[in-house]
Amino acid sequence: MREMLQDAFFQHTGGDNMQISGDPYFTKFEELMEDAKRPLYDGCENYSKLSFMVHMFQLKCLHKWSNKSFSDVLALFKDVLSKDNTIPPDWYESKKMMSDLGLDYKKIHACPNDCILFMNEFESLNYSPKCGASRWRDNNKKKKNVSVKILRHFPLIPRLQRLFMSTKTSSSMTWHFDTPYSDDGKLSHPRDFVT
Repeated sequence: MREMLQDAFFQHTGGDNMQISGDPYFTKFEELMEDAKRPLYDGCENYSKLSFMVHMFQLKCLHKWSNKSFSDVLALFKDVLSKDNTIPPDWYESKKMMSDLGLDYKKIHACPNDCILFMNEFESLNYSPKCGASRWRDNNKKKKNVSVKILRHFPLIPRLQRLFMSTKTSSSMTWHFDTPYSDDGKLSHPRDFVT
């Protein structure tokens, strides 16, 4: 966990000089480092708070748990384990912790007929200018508008930056550039194709 956090925050915290006071990235780094060191409960040697939550999020994604079911599982763990456990109480709190790792996404409302995204110049509209479909569900009981369709956008650039920040993955992503060309007649990468 320590290596992962150092790789993730290396660019923002100035590399070897990790003591940057007042820097918001350093503050997040410090909090995550504390969570990586903090045991799940007294006497727990296998999981820290952060490693447990990373594993729980992996299970949530693999098994397609709803946010409600994830909160219920966390509540069960919180009840079963000793009173001094450090498990977040619900989905919302655990999501805040994971978003500090850069695993967040942006929600964009979409037309139910997939003709536009309600962003930029269409952000304030309630109806699609192309097909006339409503952006909101017909919800007379609740005062809050609920979008019919939501697109979850995972920005590519921050994820690529994170991959290249890690010393382990960056070498795997650049091997074809760093490895010298061999003229043994075998194709190991498209760059070996000579016309």
